[in-house]
Amino acid sequence: MHGFFFCVLNHRYKLLTATIHRYLLKKISKSILSPPAHKALKPNIRVCVDALIKENILVTYTLYRRNKTIEMAWIDLRKTFDSPHNSILIDLIQALLLLKTIKLSLIKVASLWNSIIQINGETSQKYKISRGILQRDSLFPLLYCMLTSIIPYYINKNTKELKITMNKNIEISPITVYVDDIKLYSLDKADLNNKMRLTERLCNNLGMYFNNEKSATIGNGRDNIDILPDFPRLKNDLSYKYLGIQQKVLGNIGEIEKKMLEGTSNFLRSITNMKVSNKVVTTLIKNTLKPRIYYSAINAYFVGKTTLLVRIDKRIDKEIKKFLEDEDRIGETSMRARLYMSRRSGGLGLTNFKNLMIQAIIGRGNYATKSVDEETRKLSKIHAKTWFSEKHNNNKKSPTSTAIAMCEKIQLPIKIIETNNNLSYEIEGCNTVKEIDRVVKLHLEREIINEYKVSKYYEIMSREQYSNETYSYLKSHCSPNLERTIAVAQERQLFLNPETCRICKKEKMSINHVLTSCIVKQTRGLAPHDSVLKLFVNFILSKLKIETFKKSEKARSLPHEGIYLDRPFDKYGLISNRPDLTIIRDGNIIVADVAISNIGCIQSQKAWKTKKYSENGMIHYEDRNQEGDKNLL
Repeated sequence: MHGFFFCVLNHRYKLLTATIHRYLLKKISKSILSPPAHKALKPNIRVCVDALIKENILVTYTLYRRNKTIEMAWIDLRKTFDSPHNSILIDLIQALLLLKTIKLSLIKVASLWNSIIQINGETSQKYKISRGILQRDSLFPLLYCMLTSIIPYYINKNTKELKITMNKNIEISPITVYVDDIKLYSLDKADLNNKMRLTERLCNNLGMYFNNEKSATIGNGRDNIDILPDFPRLKNDLSYKYLGIQQKVLGNIGEIEKKMLEGTSNFLRSITNMKVSNKVVTTLIKNTLKPRIYYSAINAYFVGKTTLLVRIDKRIDKEIKKFLEDEDRIGETSMRARLYMSRRSGGLGLTNFKNLMIQAIIGRGNYATKSVDEETRKLSKIHAKTWFSEKHNNNKKSPTSTAIAMCEKIQLPIKIIETNNNLSYEIEGCNTVKEIDRVVKLHLEREIINEYKVSKYYEIMSREQYSNETYSYLKSHCSPNLERTIAVAQERQLFLNPETCRICKKEKMSINHVLTSCIVKQTRGLAPHDSVLKLFVNFILSKLKIETFKKSEKARSLPHEGIYLDRPFDKYGLISNRPDLTIIRDGNIIVADVAISNIGCIQSQKAWKTKKYSENGMIHYEDRNQEGDKNLL
């Protein structure tokens, strides 16, 4: 059992350590305690993307040159935070530029780590633990990174760096450290062997040891176990899983496609026959499958054209759409744009994996251009310039040029910045990676909406056609229930019994048939029409403080109150084109009319109402019952 003199960290302690953490992070910037190769000491860094961008550059400039080799080692440390010697940590704290009282407090926290032993109810006395670092606040992990900064510093100081010829000779650090994970790079096996031996000695001096079972070496040279006998040597058909990513010297687009499609099939199989709403299914896809696909896409490192990744996600979209059709959750003719629009806009809210892949490809280029790590930014710009082609025939070798090509393909305005040695791009008004990612996402969402705008169904869903005053009122006072209701009605057509209509024997029963072509559609439409009219009448009566109609009653005229309904005239067989509701009180007149219509008949309803109120309300309007589109979607 392990225990600390504080079991629950109070807010004062956390506030103190967080303040010291922020102070130290600024003070050690660009110092020996914060070497460029130690990526974890940089705020807002995406360590996995940084690692892959660096490896992309290394592989490109070695494998694509004759007689060149690249050797890499992935090293995992055993029980990292439990291993460093306590005395070394105390020496580090004493060397920091902090107040003496703060140093004493931190030393006390670091040195009072103790433990007890319990056997059959008997407890031993506390004994002191002289190794390990706390992990319960933001400060001590920083102290660990500062403690291990000697490793990349010494490796860079005492081993030859990688010299790679691009537009000019540049040097790349042969080591990259991500907290407790270490990556070593070299151009030959002997040099990699020396770096690994030196790294091992440095770690041992700090009290840490290699975890050989989770470490590996890989390269494009001949297999050789003499580098480190205990380290597994990965062959071409093997890969190393680092931060959840299967990494090789170069991946294969076919393998990536196979794994993504298998993952999608397994996920869809897990939700088959789930008795939940479409909203729950789309939420499950968004919260579980989407992050996995995006993570794999942004870290994919392979041979082949980048556009092949987009093809993979088109297949994923197709698989999901087919699954939803087979589950009778959407219609076979469901409009593509409607599926991927948000629920607030009247869509199904389904994740568009094609757009997700485009976001990932551009996102990796964004990060390469705007990374907080100076080494990544510098190498990426030179790398992009070397391989950039206006025909984009080398895009698979450069994240930045790939992103430029993809932005041009989706017609996203960008500004290309090109010099003799560097190439990058900018999007107006965006200064950070998050801002650029947000702009790309919104641009792709607008494309989906624009695709929907060209359809005739957009008119009933859009509020942009109204005046500024009306639009503002609707936006602030109306919920999107209309859009959702229409969406649900359309998507649930297939839930109806597919047998033929009992009135129209040759017609298949569906909502589309009932609302557009069935000969009894008028009688079927009276119930919702009268229900809406009754709700409106009851609302008026409540405002006038008059007793409303009960649930079992039908709405009727109240002449003594100045309230007249058109429907009662039907009892006497009179043809009437009067308004559904007319209220005459205190010299004021209110006229209201209710229209229940399918989307395809909205235009004819609009024309009929215009004729009724603006021209001649007593004529017979021939196109009043014009048949709408057979396909609701």
